[in-house]
Formats: sequence, C-alpha cells, structure tokens
Amino acid sequence: MSIANHYLQTAAQLLGTYDGNSPFSLTLKQFFSTQKKYGSRDRKAISALCYAFFRLGKAWPQMPVAEKMGQAYFLCHTAPIPALAALHANRFPNYDLPIHQKLALVNPLNSSDIFPWTDLLSAGIDQEAFALSHLQQPYLFLRVRPGQMTLMQQALQAAGIPLVNVSEDLLALPNGAAVDKALALNKVAVVQDYNSAMVGRRVLGFFEAANFTPKNLWDCCAASGGKSLMFHDVYPRMAITASDVRPAILKNLMQRFALAGIHQYKHFVADLQTQPYSLSSPLYDFIVADVPCTGSGTWARTPEQLYSFEVATVAQFAQKQLAITTRAAQQLAAGGFLVYITCSVFRPENEDVVAQLAAGTGLQCVHRELLLGIDKKADSMFFAILRKAQA
Repeated sequence: MSIANHYLQTAAQLLGTYDGNSPFSLTLKQFFSTQKKYGSRDRKAISALCYAFFRLGKAWPQMPVAEKMGQAYFLCHTAPIPALAALHANRFPNYDLPIHQKLALVNPLNSSDIFPWTDLLSAGIDQEAFALSHLQQPYLFLRVRPGQMTLMQQALQAAGIPLVNVSEDLLALPNGAAVDKALALNKVAVVQDYNSAMVGRRVLGFFEAANFTPKNLWDCCAASGGKSLMFHDVYPRMAITASDVRPAILKNLMQRFALAGIHQYKHFVADLQTQPYSLSSPLYDFIVADVPCTGSGTWARTPEQLYSFEVATVAQFAQKQLAITTRAAQQLAAGGFLVYITCSVFRPENEDVVAQLAAGTGLQCVHRELLLGIDKKADSMFFAILRKAQA
C-alpha cells in the first residue's frame, strides 16, 4: 500500500470514530497519543485530509470517504505534501489554481452543496462566496495591547513568524503559529479575530459620537473575557463585572485578567437563560452580551461543525439568546447601552433576536451590522447596539 493510501485509510478510520460532539482536535490528540508510530509529517497529512473532508460540509454524501477526502484536499490546498499530491497526480496536476478552475476539475459541486441553509442567512451575504470561504483556513489574528506594537513585532520576527500589519493594533499570522512561545499573550497581545476587534472599534466609534463614556461594564456571557479586555484597554477606569454559566471558563478569565494586569473586577456564575439575576449594586450603563450561538460565522476555523450541523439548533440558540438578553436588559441603567454580539450568519440568531428583544424590553436598536470575513480570511460576526431611554 502506498503511503498516500495509508494516510487515506487512517483518516477514514478516524472520521468513522467521530461523533461531532466535541472538537475534532481532541479526537486527533487522543488517537496520536496512542499511535506513537506516526511522526509529525504523518500527523500533519492525516489531520489535513480529515479537515479537508469536513470543509466540504454536506456535499457529496454518497461519495466514498477516501475519494471525497482526495478531492477535498485538492480544493483546500495550494501546496500539498508530495505524498498527498500523488493521490490524483493525473487528474489534478496543478494545485495552485483559482478555486473556480479547481471546481471545474472535481465532481460536480455547487456552493449550496457545502452550505445548504441559504434561506436562513442574514441579509447582505454573497451565498456562493461565503460557502466557498469554508475551503480555506482563516488567519490567526492578534490584537496588540496599547503601547506594545514594537515589542510585539520584534518578538514575532525574532521567532521567525511571518506577520501582516492589518491595522495600527491588529496583526494577521499563519494559523497555528506558535505565538505563545514568542511572547506573553494577554500581557502584550490578545488572540482575537479581525471582526471581533472590529466590533469593538465600531462600538467605540459609536460611543464617541454619542459622547458616552461607560462607567461600569457587565460582560454577561464573558467566557474567557476577551471583550472585557478589549474595552478595558480603551476605558481602563471602567468597573468590570463578568459572568458566565461555566465555572471552569471563569477560571480561565481570572488567569487571563491577571496576566493582563486587571485585578479590580467582580465575577460570578449565572445561568441567565433560566434564572433571573438581581443586582445589589447600581445598574450597569454598559452591558455586553456575546451570546452562545451556532458559531456559523467561524466554521472555516472549525469545519467539523459545518459537517455535523443540524438546522434545528438555530431555533434552539435563538430562544436561548432572547432569554439571556431579556434578563440582562433588566439590569441596564437609563440611557445605557446593551451590545448584542454573535458569531453567527443566521438571521434567526441575529436580526430576529434583536427585533424581539427591542419589542419585549422597550430598548431601541440604534445600530446593527453584519461584519463579513470572507475576503479577509477572518470570522463573520453580527452585532447590534441597543439603548435604554433616558429616565
């Protein structure tokens, strides 16, 4: 058996063990930890075949797995390792072709075969471009903290990590770059997607135009605290309260805040979907609700989610998002702002939830926007700014 066919067979076996309930990286880690015969080159090839398979989403469901992986690898890569380039050397002699020329060489494939849920998309999305964007891995983006750009660039260059200056505080790097070994993450820079950083920039621009400076932030679905860090860097005197339903991820937040030099803040565990939350302190003038969602704007990073997705979860997430934000809005001070954020491209999670939230709470939606990452090798995100009327 050729090495290429061995890789295909191993990758197909791995896919057969995956149930879609956890990141595929964990499946790979567990497999390779027990199979010591695979070196780094082998692991890279097998992993690449699996992820290429996932990147085709729902396409070619009847095609044999090995054949689908071979064609998917051709579509997703421009510089294959020699062993995998030999898979279809006669059929695909040149990997370095524009995507539409590649599509003409493989089995018939429409963009809607990859991403078939086009009727649920938010307005303004080029359906074909978005579907095909799943065929490439996004960049790793770093948001540089204030005053750290020179140190940041020097550290990355010393480590031999190529970088592209995207803006005055944002860098793009190859995905998988070992930045944690080159610099002090969270102290010097924060791993944050391009459009996540752009949400912050848009919100800050809106606040500046409204002559509004927040005094106290409640990050009500804080996860590991990325949004709080971002806004703290602009408003260092702003009081921060962070909550999440997951105790373990709040521990990550605490570690991250310590590295970032944030020591004065409040945090607590709360399930805002099912439990009301009552303050014993003044209301918040700034609430960020980066709510749980399908993550459909990030599936190019985690293509196993594209492959495993079931459409019924859209309505489930929308219900959860509305419950969370309705409860959070009860703690918003008069004249204050609630910023609603998803990394979803689905209308029921985006425009529809915002409309229902405004109707149910009396908040006014003063701005909403979908930020697409298609042409930037970045995630796609939606956000809306809602304001409570002055007393």
